[in-house]
Amino acid sequence: MTQQQQASIEEGLALKLNLGAGKVKKEGYLSVDSRQLDQTDLVCDLFVVPWPWADNSIDALYASHLVEHIPHILRRKIPVKHTYPRVSGFYPSLNNHDCTLFGCEPPKIEPIWDENGFFVFFREAWRVLKPGGTFELIGPYGRSTGADQDPTHTRAITEITFSYLWQHDDNENFDYQLGYRFNCELFNLTPHADWAQVAEENPEQFQHAVRHFWNVVHSFHSVLRAVK
Repeated sequence: MTQQQQASIEEGLALKLNLGAGKVKKEGYLSVDSRQLDQTDLVCDLFVVPWPWADNSIDALYASHLVEHIPHILRRKIPVKHTYPRVSGFYPSLNNHDCTLFGCEPPKIEPIWDENGFFVFFREAWRVLKPGGTFELIGPYGRSTGADQDPTHTRAITEITFSYLWQHDDNENFDYQLGYRFNCELFNLTPHADWAQVAEENPEQFQHAVRHFWNVVHSFHSVLRAVK
């Protein structure tokens, strides 16, 4: 936990995380990224679980242009128990790099083969969020060039994608029995400039175009709420 995180908790402030923040600093949020940048508050590989936050400890999560990069196979840390030598009358507090000084192994990291990475990622988000906590998501809409052109994108996100996170009816055809659930508070689409007037003046025609044509919409904005 960083000093800024600890200070937020001690002051009773809401703990909010901007996941995969990159160079973007979002007001009121701590920046989390896999790289140490000037704006980064905490370096963390979000595609390795568990994340370094306790259950029910986060008020809100935010991720812009991250979920389309979630690998189909995430990885899991497997802790390795060690007995450390006594040094100068105390047991040192060692991180993964320090422990090699004593010939110890860092935690093993193994692939998770039995569940798609999308569901593993959102299970971690659900775990760390407080009951009723929100996860705000922004990204390229699945039927757009922006979603298709980037070779690091692993999945296309549409208005149906997140519904797999709140299906809980035994009669659902594709209920994956996840053991956790979100509700959808918001799902908005931002049309391309060529379609903005149609979206405003003829919503029915616009929705038909979204379902059948390419590049009608360029991005989505969604807010999920953790149900606990």
